[in-house]
Amino acid sequence: MVSSLGICLAVLLAACEGGEEEAQPTPTPTPSPAVAEFSPTPTPSQPVEGAFELVPILEWATFDRMLGFSTIPGSEGEAVVVTQGGMIWWGSVEGDSSPTIFGDISDRLIESPG
Repeated sequence: MVSSLGICLAVLLAACEGGEEEAQPTPTPTPSPAVAEFSPTPTPSQPVEGAFELVPILEWATFDRMLGFSTIPGSEGEAVVVTQGGMIWWGSVEGDSSPTIFGDISDRLIESPG
């Protein structure tokens, strides 16, 4: 019994003796800074004279003081135009039909709101 107690004490002492050394931290590599590569800003090209032409797509959409143009959701080929005078015009975007009055809100306009 004494010998087994001695063996246990010897094992405990051996296990405790190695604890006096401080553990060394594991070195971590320092990341090198990323360098962005920049290319020179491209020079914008100039339009070539006569290379393009503006043409009217809807011959009927030539209103004075036109404020807005919108297609009608759910109605393929139909659009409305709103003019500053309070008139709303309907027209087809698929043909040369003349526009018709879709709405008139001219009586609700304020002459000088400010």
